[in-house]
Amino acid sequence: MTPPRRHHDSHPGLTVRMGLHGPCVVLRLAGKLSVTTEPVLQRRLEQAIAFRSPPWIIVEMSGLSELRGTDLGLFDEARRRIEARSGRFILVGPQGLPPAVSEVRPSLEQALRELVDEGVGRFHR
Repeated sequence: MTPPRRHHDSHPGLTVRMGLHGPCVVLRLAGKLSVTTEPVLQRRLEQAIAFRSPPWIIVEMSGLSELRGTDLGLFDEARRRIEARSGRFILVGPQGLPPAVSEVRPSLEQALRELVDEGVGRFHR
């Protein structure tokens, strides 16, 4: 499968940029996540999950202007699918998200470092 190059998908109100960083697919969100913009994110999550096995996906949310509790179902479903494939799903951004939704890290750098270190450990065993 072709690696997800740096490109973006957008809808008025939400932009999702996807890029490959080492073994991780990073989705950067900007704008407002809502019922009308959720399909854009859903498409990108599907692509990211299908890219590699196990999937290691980081969603960077600091560019979101609004995130409601009802929007978290999409992340919870993605987390379940990724964990079922022995992958990792990390959200970067707003603190205070329920732990059941996902692992949350304060910065993209920390999330990348953690997954890259984990990947290097797996390949050198």
